[in-house]
Amino acid sequence: MTDPNPTEPYRKRFAELERLVKEEWTQHWKELGENFSPRKGRYLDSTSSKQNDRRGNKRNEKIINPAPITAVRNLAAGLLGNLTSPTGKWFRLAVRDEAMKDNTEVSRYLYEVREILLGVFSASNFYGSMHSIYTELATFGTAAMLIEEDFDNVIRCRPFTIGEYYLALGRNMEPAALYRQYSMTVRQLVDEFGKDNVSSVVANMYEINQGETDVKVIQCIQPAISTDPAVTTTPGMLYESVYFEQNTNEGGFLRKGGYNERPFMAPRWDVTGSDVYGRCPAMDALGDAKMLQKLEEKKLKWLDKTIDPPVLAPPGMENKVIDMTPGGVTYEDSAEVGRQGVRPMFQLTPDFQGVAFEISNVKTRIETTCFNDLFQTVINETKRMTATEVNSRREEKLALLGPVVNRLQSEVLENAIERTYKIAQRMGVLPEPPEALQGSPVEIQYVSALAQAQQAVTTQGIEQVFAFAGSLAAAKPDVLDRLDFDEAVEDYAEGYGIPQHLIRSDDEVADLRDARAQAEQAAVQQEMLTQNAANAKVLSETQVGGNSALDAILGGGA
Repeated sequence: MTDPNPTEPYRKRFAELERLVKEEWTQHWKELGENFSPRKGRYLDSTSSKQNDRRGNKRNEKIINPAPITAVRNLAAGLLGNLTSPTGKWFRLAVRDEAMKDNTEVSRYLYEVREILLGVFSASNFYGSMHSIYTELATFGTAAMLIEEDFDNVIRCRPFTIGEYYLALGRNMEPAALYRQYSMTVRQLVDEFGKDNVSSVVANMYEINQGETDVKVIQCIQPAISTDPAVTTTPGMLYESVYFEQNTNEGGFLRKGGYNERPFMAPRWDVTGSDVYGRCPAMDALGDAKMLQKLEEKKLKWLDKTIDPPVLAPPGMENKVIDMTPGGVTYEDSAEVGRQGVRPMFQLTPDFQGVAFEISNVKTRIETTCFNDLFQTVINETKRMTATEVNSRREEKLALLGPVVNRLQSEVLENAIERTYKIAQRMGVLPEPPEALQGSPVEIQYVSALAQAQQAVTTQGIEQVFAFAGSLAAAKPDVLDRLDFDEAVEDYAEGYGIPQHLIRSDDEVADLRDARAQAEQAAVQQEMLTQNAANAKVLSETQVGGNSALDAILGGGA
């Protein structure tokens, strides 16, 4: 009895996930890619891999007006700059325990860890990968990225494009498994997995110098069946990862390993019910994108017919060469003289202005559907608005992306930060946490422009209430007793993501105020002593009945 192929369960699940995607999503994704991101998408089936999916193929033949492509790119750039800015501090770490928030040592540790993680993101390819993720989300509604450990830069991100991976949901209806297929050359395969682990076909191709031939590989990442060493080959790992060649009858894995935490992120723009894959702005703008290309095509044909129209000619000129170039001369027989010569078949009066207006309307609708207007300054209004009003208007616009921001934070950013933190911790990059933090949960708080736009309701409310109270205080000063200024400062700072260690703790504030009160009291006492000394001097110099007024007072007191 031969041993079963250990890759067979993975092959069966891969085939099932692939079947569901091809039946329900692939055609729609291809259409979206053709209209919004022609260079995105890989569909490695037996036909498209030889025709439409070769990397060097021309894939933008349907694009005449690039407005849909630009709209998606602007949305991706806007998300990158306002949600995960490479030059900004878009998140911070904080403790949930209110009593521990005043611990300066804990606050400084969390601040230092945040700075290290931001440095890791900047040194790696994280931000470039996030731009790719945002482009995929805007175009296809779903994206995926793998974060691997890297000796040089701590992490290495590997963003995927639609069609080369399949997802499966877990109990919480979030992506829990990722199966992907991709191509490697024979030489890359041998270098990566070793000659002893590849199939005999690949090993033979390597020997006969066919090292640049493509080989399809499948990687499967999913929760480990068990962490028990007696049950799994990846003991202690929460996720297992296996590689194997797709088109071979030989058994065995190229590699079998695991991860301590979920290594991939698979965000969706918006999800309907229990769908695995998401919906996105490009799906809503697809009709307009097609219309735009059709209008551009019609306009060009119209222009072509206007400049170079079809013509009518008399029968006698059927076999003659007609010179249609400017200034050209065509000779005809004398028998044809007097007849109407070569003339346009019809007279066109194209309304190019009307067509241009309609194209502009369609282009604007595409940009609006892709939220481009949310990331653009209100140029026409800024001349009559204060900086505060401009910021307020911008925050109102960005808040419209609130539901999407929440999903991105939970499905990609939180996982990316936690994954990077644990990798950095295992590599010894992070400092030792203070004892006070041991066992205390740490939470991620987002302070990007988009996150702050969501917090604007809180901060604006504080501003408005205190401004209103200030206006009343002119007539009734004790109305300010209703407000807790210390709490207001803390809530306002938290809303704008001010580092916690920059806000003094309650104990520090109490000590500072006690010292100030003591200093004020000492100053008052000193002033009283000085005033008494001055008064005594005046009394000593004032004569009353032959004695000074001071002697009289002292004598009287005696």
